[in-house]
Amino acid sequence: MLLRLTFPRTRMRDDEALWVPYQQSKTRHVTTTSLYPSTSRGRRVRPGVTDVERATGGFGVTGTGPVEIWRGGVALSDCDEMGHMNVRRYLARAQEGLGGLAAGLGLPRAFTPSATATLLVQEHRIRFLAEARVGATLYMTGGTLAFGESDATLLQVLHHADDGRPAAAFLSRVAHAKPSDGRPFPWPERARRGAQALTVELPDFAAPRSLQPSNAASEGGAADQDKAAAAAGLARVGRGMVTPDAADLFGRLTPEAIIGRMAEATSGLMRPLRAELKARSPGLRIGGAALEYRLVYEDLPRLGDHLELLGRVTAVRPKVQHVAFTLLDPLNGRRWASAQAVVSCLDLDARRLIAIPDDLQTGAVE
Repeated sequence: MLLRLTFPRTRMRDDEALWVPYQQSKTRHVTTTSLYPSTSRGRRVRPGVTDVERATGGFGVTGTGPVEIWRGGVALSDCDEMGHMNVRRYLARAQEGLGGLAAGLGLPRAFTPSATATLLVQEHRIRFLAEARVGATLYMTGGTLAFGESDATLLQVLHHADDGRPAAAFLSRVAHAKPSDGRPFPWPERARRGAQALTVELPDFAAPRSLQPSNAASEGGAADQDKAAAAAGLARVGRGMVTPDAADLFGRLTPEAIIGRMAEATSGLMRPLRAELKARSPGLRIGGAALEYRLVYEDLPRLGDHLELLGRVTAVRPKVQHVAFTLLDPLNGRRWASAQAVVSCLDLDARRLIAIPDDLQTGAVE
């Protein structure tokens, strides 16, 4: 006997909670029943749920500050040759957590193919605070720091689950935008209610430390960026195009793909310094670690767009080094994104930053 199961097709609206799709379906052989009672509109609503909780996708925000928006672990494939989680994976977690935070703002469908509104990241300020190594369990909390007409500044903190200490902090400037063209438009009222419930204060450990908004790599227009880069001493350190594995569901190059390319280029930029340090201390095993990043996304490229990455070391300090990057369209010089980073030479055995001798210190931070 052939058993046929049929289920109703339901489409969630942006203002519906994550549990809305539970419906009742009756066939000759199977009956499925909602977990929650029906309302007069035919929706399924958990008994006793508040309006704010319903609007925020069941995240249960109550005005007490941040909520958990992601939880997981560190696999071997997440780690680089230094033995810790790669910066690309940190930002991938942040992007996934942003979806949870969007649900907390009442936009649980913001990152689905049918979304009519999404959260488009315009800037990331990242502090890397404690290594995350293979087997570590992590969780992320999120909240709102500022909320404008169509933009917001959000705080995301990645914690070690065993003791709660922060592994990384992300300040994300986002726009409430159309997925198709990235055009910002005003937040809905439910998002403002959710933002109020998720309001947090900026902790000291998450505040920018070495990289300020006036840094040169984020200034200027897009015209003649190749000439400006050459004048600033930037060299080509990467080239390619946007492939499907590096694009989000809207076809844009992902932030984790951008920082991944920059991290790969950093190894090459720092190779002369690390080689000199190793020559002076032959038994020293030297790697690298990122301490802070600022990324500005100006006009994210789409599938098939060409990429050229320019970069250079701008300063070598007693314990840290500064690098700058510009991501361009090599066909017309349009700037896709720019970044500054603070990195270090890492003693892979002691897991400590390596002090740089005076005669190797160079440059002024821009």
